[in-house]
Amino acid sequence: MEYKEIKKKFRMLCKKEKRTCYNYRILGAFLAILGFTTACITFILAKKYIIVYPTYQILFALSSVFAIIGLVLYFIGENIFKDELRNIIKKMKEKE
Repeated sequence: MEYKEIKKKFRMLCKKEKRTCYNYRILGAFLAILGFTTACITFILAKKYIIVYPTYQILFALSSVFAIIGLVLYFIGENIFKDELRNIIKKMKEKE
């Protein structure tokens, strides 16, 4: 590939990957916040004996899963763009 083609591909990839990156980060942050909020509410309700033993364990487990999935998606979103960016920069340097 020529330098101009690589540069054009780089620009297109930046636009595409940034959108993907932001989507992952937004979804991940939303799930993490939802999970942590649900865990806090479940803990408060269980402490006041409003919800009973098996129910609060199930809710707490689900909220923990949401929080973990959210954090994983958030960090995947950050790393996707960085990896692709490194590969293209490496190709650009090889062509120079």
